[in-house]
Amino acid sequence: MYYKKRRNISKFLMPISILIILITIFFSINLYNNDKTIIISHRGASGEEIEHTFSAYDLAIAYGSSYIEQDLVTSKDNVLYVSHDNNSERLTGVNKNYSDMTSEEISKLKVDNGENIHTLEDVFTRYGKKTNYVIETKQRNQVFELVKLIKKHDLENHVIIQSFHLVDLLESHTYLQQAQYMFLSDNKNNDEYHKALVSEAIDIICLNKTNNLNESTISEVQNKNKKIYFYTINSFDDMKHAKDLGVDGLFTDYTAKALYIFK
Repeated sequence: MYYKKRRNISKFLMPISILIILITIFFSINLYNNDKTIIISHRGASGEEIEHTFSAYDLAIAYGSSYIEQDLVTSKDNVLYVSHDNNSERLTGVNKNYSDMTSEEISKLKVDNGENIHTLEDVFTRYGKKTNYVIETKQRNQVFELVKLIKKHDLENHVIIQSFHLVDLLESHTYLQQAQYMFLSDNKNNDEYHKALVSEAIDIICLNKTNNLNESTISEVQNKNKKIYFYTINSFDDMKHAKDLGVDGLFTDYTAKALYIFK
């Protein structure tokens, strides 16, 4: 009698076990697909809000972005600020280079929505570990200050450091082993691209979409066990094309559109 009951229970449990396994596989596949393509909010949700403002970052994160970008400039007194341009005129109307201004001078600048030009530490303090940061260094002297801030805020596992200069990435890598490193290039016709392609320190190659968003380029990079990203992809058709090609990641000004297409 005990044996029969046990056999009946086993018959009952087997279909349930199979169902649980199938459900687990289903959700695992979907989770993998959701995470497969990284959507980087280019300067925040900059297609809708002023770039590199908290408004742009807040909106990108509200849409569901997990990666917000910061471009770095350095003040006269060696403080890291977030701005794409070396000069403040386009966003603030003041025609001065950040490198010629002290922190006190930069703190007085305002963009059209009333926000300041933010320091990188402002950004880290506001968002902490709630998001991931894609940070572009443009000068060698930024590396040391960047490393200090990342360590201070314990964000090494939350940053991708990017640069058009391979030497900056290699230097950063000596201090931050757990961060990811992305080499940027307008095209493949340069020595640094080919060096980055075989460097163990580089995790990601990111190329200008113009003339590079194609199957052969993607295969070339992925065959070197690196991820391939593209910048800056904004149109619906280009996003669909990137998805069909199987890109690993992209920069976009339109976070919501990209997340809709890829997620």
